[in-house]
Amino acid sequence: MNYKKFISSVSALAIAATTLAAMAVTASATDYNESVTLGASNGYNIASYNSSGIATAKTGVTYAALRADLRELTDIADATSVTVEFDAATYSGNVVVFSFGDAAQRTTIADGSGNFKTGGLAMYFGSVDGSSLKAYDKTSGQSKSLGSGFFGKILHAKVRFNKAAGTYDYEISQGSNKISQTGVATDIGNLTYVEAFTKTAGAQMMFNNITVSYTVPDAPAPTEAPTEAPTEAPTAAPTAAPTAAPTAAPTSYSFDLANAEAVTGTDGNAVVIKNTVTGITEIIKITVNAEGNTKEFTNGADFEFGTISGDALIGIVVKGVSSVNSITIN
Repeated sequence: MNYKKFISSVSALAIAATTLAAMAVTASATDYNESVTLGASNGYNIASYNSSGIATAKTGVTYAALRADLRELTDIADATSVTVEFDAATYSGNVVVFSFGDAAQRTTIADGSGNFKTGGLAMYFGSVDGSSLKAYDKTSGQSKSLGSGFFGKILHAKVRFNKAAGTYDYEISQGSNKISQTGVATDIGNLTYVEAFTKTAGAQMMFNNITVSYTVPDAPAPTEAPTEAPTEAPTAAPTAAPTAAPTAAPTSYSFDLANAEAVTGTDGNAVVIKNTVTGITEIIKITVNAEGNTKEFTNGADFEFGTISGDALIGIVVKGVSSVNSITIN
């Protein structure tokens, strides 16, 4: 076997195998469950907000709102999914809506006339005319009717945002009555904002029991590959087996490759790569287990090896199999 030729043909595969091994990291995750308490700083043109979650809008104003910015919750910016829930209620004759969105994108709640603006939202629900109750998707403009029977009753709203998919699911329920939708596309970057809005002076609305659940990966996968394997073989390799056996029995080294150091070459044969095997400067015999079969290789006759900084560098092509299970060096 021409070792220099072999190394030049598989060095790229060696680098790829090393990189894949380094990137095969399974990160765990942490689940957070938080309750959000509203205070005076969360309101705009709100006359009062009591312990039951009933907010009363001021009179003589164009609009009033209660807002909860969730960006200060621990690591929520890194969350892969966020679920927000709250209880809400409104009454017939009042223009009141509740909404979910991204605090970083929610720049305007209403215009100068107090008309509700939807920028930065994924969805909103409530009454935009005081006579009907609906849930609206901000991106498509599509709506689902809640029915006028939901006026004056406590509704439970739940929205779950999936960051990777760029979608959200929602459910709005009152007892056994509910409407829901899954996999709705959205352009928000995160779910970090909830809000109650009214354009009706003196209107009352419930906005209470806000909870936030989200999942954050504990550790991201490595972003850099390890140092690349050598791209050139040693300048010289032995051309014959050692003329004399070692005076002491050599140490046997076994490696369970688990396919991480055995890749399939372009011709379908398995390529075993084991760079810089520490502590080995002489290789007499190599035993390879591949697909239940064992094959023994003899130095000089079946393979060649070189050294880097005194450590052995080996590479073997095992013909007829696509993967190698283990390798033993003597």
